[in-house]
Amino acid sequence: MTLRIELTTSVEVPVEELERLRKALNNVLKNVYVPADVLFVHVVDSHDTVREILGINKPALEYSEKPIKLFIDYDTLDPVLSIRKDYTNMSNDELILELARELATYEVIMDPIHVDKWAIPDKIEKVTPLDAMLSTAMILRLSESLLVSRGYEELVYREFQEKKRDIIDIAEDSSTKGKVRAVQALSWDTPLSFDLAGRRNIGDTLFMEVKKLYNILSDKGRRFVERYDDFRAFSRNNFYFENVREYLDLEFEEE
Repeated sequence: MTLRIELTTSVEVPVEELERLRKALNNVLKNVYVPADVLFVHVVDSHDTVREILGINKPALEYSEKPIKLFIDYDTLDPVLSIRKDYTNMSNDELILELARELATYEVIMDPIHVDKWAIPDKIEKVTPLDAMLSTAMILRLSESLLVSRGYEELVYREFQEKKRDIIDIAEDSSTKGKVRAVQALSWDTPLSFDLAGRRNIGDTLFMEVKKLYNILSDKGRRFVERYDDFRAFSRNNFYFENVREYLDLEFEEE
């Protein structure tokens, strides 16, 4: 299958920056499989421009969005990359990693070999917001594991070094139930991505770096990390939605 790229711009971007974007896309497409015939790329002022094109409602909740965002045209199932004009502030490594991450996410969402892992089974009749969060977290881990296995290991590793203290904020957030915090931590858990990609030695090393931050945790925070460690160990070995969901309920059953 030959993938065709259709790149359009609705804002003024320097010619050299558009060329840099094209080169980055070509670089990524050598390593990331995109199961589609065409990839639409829109350089825009706001992601809302692409939402309007696709007829997608703006999120009810305001939240910060990255300069590069994947959308899917659910009429055709084609991937659509929305790239805000401020991507020009990204370094080459940042640009390549974010393009690779979004396109790997498309593969995880569309390729049946991955769907079986993160999809919420039909037999779960009442899907809760936590179920949706868990499914999304598993997509994030699967897509990042693809990045690790396809040549972006160093970029993912370096990015993690900048965000590894995030688990501390999650662990100490006693205002949020343990189940929710565990799923939030799973969304953050780059070490688990290395584990899933077969780089267990690196994954263990990275998670040990997190544990070294124990000294700034409260007793409740340490207890949460210990329970989360059990949860992630099970998830690593049983990475299917239903299994992970059941163990989440078991590990935090008192809630």
